[in-house]
Amino acid sequence: MLVSLMISLLLTVQSGAEQTPKDVQSSHIEANVPAPGDFNRILLRDLGDYFARARKQKAVPIDVELLRDGPTQSGVSYPKFYVWVRLDGGKSLDDRGAVRVAAIERNRFEVTDFVSERAIRSDKAGIYAIFPGPVCEKIEAKLGTAP
Repeated sequence: MLVSLMISLLLTVQSGAEQTPKDVQSSHIEANVPAPGDFNRILLRDLGDYFARARKQKAVPIDVELLRDGPTQSGVSYPKFYVWVRLDGGKSLDDRGAVRVAAIERNRFEVTDFVSERAIRSDKAGIYAIFPGPVCEKIEAKLGTAP
């Protein structure tokens, strides 16, 4: 990640053109977010692997819903996506929740945070430390806990 940013900055200096922060942000998203045709397959694969390891199972059936359209890019970090998951049909409060994932090198997602519905209901304010405000509002609306 740091190497690609340094190369990008070097090329900018060499070409004499100035890149705006928006240009750098766009190039970082392009370098890390999977192609639209691969996005769902990779997301489901990596979330499935994460929850299978967490539950010590071979496979975990999973349903996903994006909580925000498109990636969120802050500085030079990997682009983030916010997802609502239902594991194994979402039968219990621990089988549903919000996930933050980072898109990495167009070929994988890494789970940075998972907060179960049970944890959200017991500490509603806690999600604001992990997720952007609009995503938190969408989570609260989904759970019927919005003010």
